[in-house]
Amino acid sequence: MGKKHRVVLTNDQRRRLQLLVSQGSASPRTLTRAQILLLADAQTGDEAIAGTMRVSAGRFERVRKRFAEDGWEAAIEDRQRSGSHCCQPEVGRAGDRCSGPPGSQPDLRMAHGGCT
Repeated sequence: MGKKHRVVLTNDQRRRLQLLVSQGSASPRTLTRAQILLLADAQTGDEAIAGTMRVSAGRFERVRKRFAEDGWEAAIEDRQRSGSHCCQPEVGRAGDRCSGPPGSQPDLRMAHGGCT
């Protein structure tokens, strides 16, 4: 049975992904997804990708699916995640939400991203 979602990159897409990977300045997840797309475009088999990239078959199937549905840029970027945003300061009010009274110890809950 063939792959459900095939990756066929244009020359421009391939060049841009190769540049992104060679620069190495993007997040590790973005770089991994870019490498998966390049390997999939080169018709590298799933087992070879899994061995080379050390990712699950499900991971590169999701990247291929997202490429097919939303394009290469969407396939390499993180999607918006749901969750609490109680510690995100409003514009002009930085730190108001998780800080205590003036002079008190700083609230370190923002250091790990949660407000519990």
